[in-house]
Amino acid sequence: KFLENGSTGYVLKPDYMINSAIPEPTEGVRLIINVISASHLPKPGGAQKGEIIDPFVVVHLTGTNATDSFEARTKTINDNGFNPVWNQTFIFDVRRPDLSYLTFHVNEEDVLSHEFIAFTSLPVSAIRTGLRTMHLRNPVGKRDQDFEYASLFVRIEKQPLDI
Repeated sequence: KFLENGSTGYVLKPDYMINSAIPEPTEGVRLIINVISASHLPKPGGAQKGEIIDPFVVVHLTGTNATDSFEARTKTINDNGFNPVWNQTFIFDVRRPDLSYLTFHVNEEDVLSHEFIAFTSLPVSAIRTGLRTMHLRNPVGKRDQDFEYASLFVRIEKQPLDI
């Protein structure tokens, strides 16, 4: 929600949560997310040397209840951190888009574990349709050093959802 305010100020509760006379919104949205590719992915932990990463993306939809919380995962692309291509589509039905967030986590798959690389997160109400470049951020939310050019390329469609 902070992005909707031009990254300034604070976020107020929706009017219907403050005033019981205002009905809750009943319009949901179906999100069709196509995770196409990524570019310039850094190695986990800022490592400069070592093996080439094997990235995958986990898409999280986080809402206020269980019906608005989902998770989906792409396949792993072996030995390609520069420009991995997934081209995988996921569908999420969101009943409360005003209170839900979509988060993309890029991870590196190792034989014994998964290491976090980068993320980006947006409120569902702020997501625009079409082809989008999502700038990736380091674990503390910054886009500096190795993360300056790191990005995820996605196609997003929104359709009305009857609740």
